[in-house]
Order: sequence, then C-alpha cells, then structure tokens
Amino acid sequence: MRASRELAEKMRTEFQNVDFYWDKAEAKIHTLLLPNDPDEAGWVQLRVIDKAGESKLLGEQSHILQYVPRDFQRGRIFADFDGSDGSLRKRMRDFAKAEYARKIGG
Repeated sequence: MRASRELAEKMRTEFQNVDFYWDKAEAKIHTLLLPNDPDEAGWVQLRVIDKAGESKLLGEQSHILQYVPRDFQRGRIFADFDGSDGSLRKRMRDFAKAEYARKIGG
C-alpha cells in the first residue's frame, strides 16, 4: 500500500499535466466458515464429501484456508488524461513499472 501511494506521488511529479488519484480497495478472498470463528453468523457453511463419504465443512477440511487471511487490500492509481494519447499512456506505464521494480528491488 505504501509503495503504491509513493508511486502516485512520483507520478504526480513526473507527469505534472496529468491528474492522478490514489485509491485503496478492500475485498474479501472468501467468506467460508472456519473452525476458529466465534460464531456461524454471516459465514458460508460450504460442505464437502470426504473419501469416507462424510459431509464436512470445507473450512475444517482445508488446512490452507485456515491460514489465508480473508481480507486483502490493494492500492490503485487512476490517471485523468486524454486516452487517445497512446505515447503518454506508454510513458506512464513504463515509468510506473520501472519505479515499482526499483522499489521492490527487481
């Protein structure tokens, strides 16, 4: 999140004739009931049939789901510019890729 916010600031400096808007989006990966949930309200109770033919909650069967956080965030950068200017779009995209690669060391 911090890297995308910093990138938006650098883009504002580099492309001063373009209006940029940084946005935080939040979403859920899943809403399945998990064994550690304090109650069942609001969670999906998805059942699967195991090899023995027994019906069990997927949240109980999946060792992966128990460790995957339900929520995630992502930063988005919007740019207000003339979309017909393909060269500007490419310059902004290349700049963003290079800055992001520099930030994460790749």
